[in-house]
Amino acid sequence: MAERANQKLKILKIKEILEQETDEFHKITTKEIIKALEKDGIIAERKSVYSDVKTLEDFGMDIIEERKDRTYYYNLNSREFELTELKLMVDAIGAARFITAKKSKQLIEKIKKLTSTQQGDQLDRQVFANDRVKSDNEKFIYSVDTIHTALINETKITFEYFRYDEHKKKVKAHDGQRYVVSPWAMVWNEEKYYLVGFDEGDSKMKHFRVDKMLDVQSLEEPRVGKEQFKAVDMKGYTDRHFGMFGGEKKLVQLECENGMANVIFDRFGTGIKSLKLDDNHFSTSVNVDVSDNFLGWIIGIGGVKVVGPEDVVVRMKELLKKHQDLYR
Repeated sequence: MAERANQKLKILKIKEILEQETDEFHKITTKEIIKALEKDGIIAERKSVYSDVKTLEDFGMDIIEERKDRTYYYNLNSREFELTELKLMVDAIGAARFITAKKSKQLIEKIKKLTSTQQGDQLDRQVFANDRVKSDNEKFIYSVDTIHTALINETKITFEYFRYDEHKKKVKAHDGQRYVVSPWAMVWNEEKYYLVGFDEGDSKMKHFRVDKMLDVQSLEEPRVGKEQFKAVDMKGYTDRHFGMFGGEKKLVQLECENGMANVIFDRFGTGIKSLKLDDNHFSTSVNVDVSDNFLGWIIGIGGVKVVGPEDVVVRMKELLKKHQDLYR
């Protein structure tokens, strides 16, 4: 019985062998296919292999058959995705800040199965820099799925939200209470996902970092805030709330009030080093693109002082003087 069952799987095993062991540059012989089948307890004759390969060709697989000195060679010539396309996927996953390092590795392993073993080895790529901030929220992709489902079903969602304190510890926001929000849009900015939704409690539109949302759940209640969302200019909203910086990259030293820890670690990640200065302050250094936008961001958030390098401090003083002169 077991042997007959294995025989029924033969053509599927041959398909698997061709997918895993061959590509446009790597071929396999009839004899090698038979040996590979034997490892799974499947006995096959040459003629049956020829017949099964022909069936797979009729099914639509792009199999190249070549004969040399009475030996037949086979290889899968093309697939749903080209190797260059798979490399792009792997690079995007590896570089995405919102995907954790663990989930990135899992996804890349799955993508490797879409090509041969030999070409799959080329997909073990580490394209993100060592200072790339990766999310530590393992549930992120499930949160995104829940939000998209709620958007389609036009229902409310509920979730918890966290911030970082000066010790890099996650602290529940909203006094630990769950938010109830009507989702209206998802925004992708600076490699982060944001939910734009209507907070009925505060009667206004808000945005939330999806990777900082915890235990996201759909509710059966229909969403609200349609008129408020229609009144939002999404381009202006994203430009205003998610402005990007640009300039020469430098290591900038900052002195921060403890209350600004969440803002600093949120933007630059918890991997940056920090040093306690006193009971109310800490210092840190961040690699940033120094621009007037960045310095303006520092001024705007308050509680953070640029202390080095000297040329950046001078630039900050000049920017402050420039704006002070405007109001004289």
